[in-house]
Amino acid sequence: MVLGGNILKKHLLKGIALIAVLVIACIAVTACGGPSLTPVENSVMKVNGQDVPQGVFNYYMKSTKDYLSSYGIDFESEEGAQYLYYIEAQAAQMLKEIAAVRGAAVDMGLQIDEEEKTKLLAEEKSSFESDDAYKTWLQENEMTENDISWLVESQLLGEAYYNEVTKDITVADEDAKAAFEADPDKYITKQFAHIFLEIKDDATEADKAAIKKKAEGFIKELENGGDFAAIATQNNDDSTATSGGSLSQTVTRDTSTYVDEFNKAAFALTKVGEYTKTPVETSFGYHIIKLEACTDKFEDLKQSIIDELSSSEKEDAYSAALDELMENVKVEKEYEAKYSNPAAPAAEGTEGTDKPALTDDTAADNTAK
Repeated sequence: MVLGGNILKKHLLKGIALIAVLVIACIAVTACGGPSLTPVENSVMKVNGQDVPQGVFNYYMKSTKDYLSSYGIDFESEEGAQYLYYIEAQAAQMLKEIAAVRGAAVDMGLQIDEEEKTKLLAEEKSSFESDDAYKTWLQENEMTENDISWLVESQLLGEAYYNEVTKDITVADEDAKAAFEADPDKYITKQFAHIFLEIKDDATEADKAAIKKKAEGFIKELENGGDFAAIATQNNDDSTATSGGSLSQTVTRDTSTYVDEFNKAAFALTKVGEYTKTPVETSFGYHIIKLEACTDKFEDLKQSIIDELSSSEKEDAYSAALDELMENVKVEKEYEAKYSNPAAPAAEGTEGTDKPALTDDTAADNTAK
């Protein structure tokens, strides 16, 4: 199921900076009396007037342990003990920040949208096959429905706080234009198609030469008026054969996920309809790449540039506000750690092994199933 994963991936497991709060859709807030929040019966810490439920802490520990177990980590071993210490320390710090943000939002008089809260809780519960499955999941994770409610409230209060501290940030058209003119390729979007001939792992040099010659033949065919999409449909060795070779993705230089050799040749194309005049070799095979679409005028890109610059400035402003908040945080009740630091040199990562490193993003990939 995705219940805990949906919420915690956004607000607990993504890391100390609460990254997901920066990208969640805005929720309307008002500056009036504080919201009525779910009572916490079993608190493991209290920060800025906000209690943190034991159940939320339980979920973080269990989900992260499950994730690491899938990579072969044995928590009865010395290595496992190292991980347990860092998992717990990370959870305590992140929950401290979440509680601090909750408290700051309440102190500002920010409200959550009760209808939105109800909707989110219903969506999480409906992701389970049945009510019994939901209750079983809660038991397995040592959580209560109040813990889920606390997480949803944290999500909405986090959004409210983020919106409040970034509400005055705007990006002027001239700033967007200056950014575009300084590095146009960062913002210009392109879409490509290819004619693709695969080179199999067991291919000999003779095989590769034959495939390259075949690709060169297609280029000659194109030069004589051949139809790119028809050639791709009839010959492509990947799924793009069904789309006339179209790769569909709209990418920029910085967002492209194509391999380097492909990118270098593809982004050298500047006119729509232009294609590479020699086969482009990658680890997959030979490609003839065509520029299918290109948006390179500032006026067409202006809003996306403004959005990107605004997002970056808001992230910086939020991070600064969070840093200041944590410098002045009031901890009424500290978390009592259960695991001691084994002080082993390999505790902070697993470089050089096939084991996962414990980072802020570790459990973000581990949604509850």
